[in-house]
Formats: sequence, C-alpha cells, structure tokens
Amino acid sequence: MASLGRVAQGYFLAAIVGISVGILVGTSPIVNKALDPLFQFLRMVAPLAWVPIALVALQQNQPAAIFVIFITSVWSILKLVTLAVENRLC
Repeated sequence: MASLGRVAQGYFLAAIVGISVGILVGTSPIVNKALDPLFQFLRMVAPLAWVPIALVALQQNQPAAIFVIFITSVWSILKLVTLAVENRLC
C-alpha cells in the first residue's frame, strides 16, 4: 500500500504541474518557444538517471521516490495538454 501511495502522490503532483504548465505553454507561443527546448532536453533524460540525482538531492527514500515518479510522468502530461490546447490533438 505504501508504494501505491507514492505512485498516487507523484502522479497527482505531475498532473497538477503538467496541466497547469501545459495550458500556459499551449496558449502562449512565446512561452512555448522559450520553454520547449528545456522540456525536450529534460524529457530525454532516462528515468533511471533521476534516481541517484533524487537520492543525493533529497537525502530520503520517500521524497526521492515521489520525485522520480513525478519527473518521469510530468513530461507526457505536459506535452499532451500543450498539444490539446493548441488544437493539434483531437
């Protein structure tokens, strides 16, 4: 049950951030052009590469696990919301 809770927390945070930023990026071409290279770069980092970074930065297993779940799922949510707001995805 504890792992299911971590997955729910990480995905919930990713959904909040992904939807919010996706709407902002999808409605503003200037913000889209400014942030898209950063998003594309961070999206290509392998999920396993975030594990040691999270453990060193957060120093505890629970927040590190939630962060890894968040960071690996936020990019797909953000991209899909951006495309939907731009009316490219129907």
